Amino acid sequence: MDGVSHEGPAIFRFAVTAAMLSSPPVTLPFTKMNGAGNDFILVDDRANRLALTPAEVARLCHRQRGIGADGFLRLIPCADRTADWAWDFYNSDGSQAEMCGNGARCFARFIQRLTGVQERVTFVTVAGVITATFRGEQVTVTLTVPRELRLDQWIEVGGMRGVSIR
Repeated sequence: MDGVSHEGPAIFRFAVTAAMLSSPPVTLPFTKMNGAGNDFILVDDRANRLALTPAEVARLCHRQRGIGADGFLRLIPCADRTADWAWDFYNSDGSQAEMCGNGARCFARFIQRLTGVQERVTFVTVAGVITATFRGEQVTVTLTVPRELRLDQWIEVGGMRGVSIR
């Protein structure tokens, strides 16, 4: 890993394509956090200047050639002011993700460490507004109601038919 550990976020330098190898390296300050076994790369982009492609996100999340993570979370301003902040959340393959409870808890702690908020913070996700509360080291998130929840669905795998877990 090219990340450098120091006081504050780590720094990662990467070149995505051969054409970029002759260019100056890109420097990306980041924080890496773990929530119940899922790990995330978190980036403070409150200035809303960062524009990464899905391939670049996948490169950063790659476990052997990048920082390595299950997801990439970018802190951005909330455009419509329905919450304190917003996130751009991507899976490790670079695809956009709606929601992850473990990621939401890490994201809330990240916001708290950056802004100093003490009791509560809200942020917009693709799934809706998430509210996080802090009690000491504990972070609790109130998630949105699931959409298109379908229970008792029969599935077939390898020629065998079974029912999903309720």
